[in-house]
Amino acid sequence: MFTDKALFGEKEWYFFTPRDRKYPNGSRPKRVAGSGYWKATGADKPINAKGGKKRVGIKKALVFYAGKAPKGSKTNWIMHEYRLADVSRPARKKGSLRVSWSISSLLCFESAVLTT
Repeated sequence: MFTDKALFGEKEWYFFTPRDRKYPNGSRPKRVAGSGYWKATGADKPINAKGGKKRVGIKKALVFYAGKAPKGSKTNWIMHEYRLADVSRPARKKGSLRVSWSISSLLCFESAVLTT
């Protein structure tokens, strides 16, 4: 499963993931995955440097839906995506779909946890 590809973890796995674009000229990220898709949920949360004065990153919560959008079925899988804020990126190659990289943590909640 994920334990072969993850850097470490038993109930939570961490990955470096590319943030690819859905369209070459757009800014929307591509979130389709295997048998479903990841859907962002809630507001982005800032990650501040020690002391809380400077924002250094952003945390985004995503939920995995099995099937095709928009009629997918919500699952117990949650991913937290961590990325740098205000990154000055070098000019990308024409037609490139790669936006940047992020660190993602992946976890599965028990059904009982979701029903509370």
